[in-house]
Amino acid sequence: MSGGDGPIKRRRFYTVAAGAPIAKCKGPRCGKPIYFITIPGKARPLPVDCDVAGGVIPSENVDETQVGIFDEGPVQDGRGVSHFETCIDAQHFRRGIPD
Repeated sequence: MSGGDGPIKRRRFYTVAAGAPIAKCKGPRCGKPIYFITIPGKARPLPVDCDVAGGVIPSENVDETQVGIFDEGPVQDGRGVSHFETCIDAQHFRRGIPD
């Protein structure tokens, strides 16, 4: 379906394992929390943004025995999209393109 601006692009979601360390985007204006995942066959880790519509923040814990009375909820994997789709500084990270 097209709305005049071209076809609607369906976002691809990636799974982020529970317990994945959180990082901060190094873009000069961004700084959003992201998670790096490894995709088989790819040389570089992919930054994933879980703070999007349809996304799920992964739990900090990796097993149920680590869940205590102060934890937010059950152990769960996260779900997010490539941070290159959401980063306001995505152009800053493209190779071969001058700043």
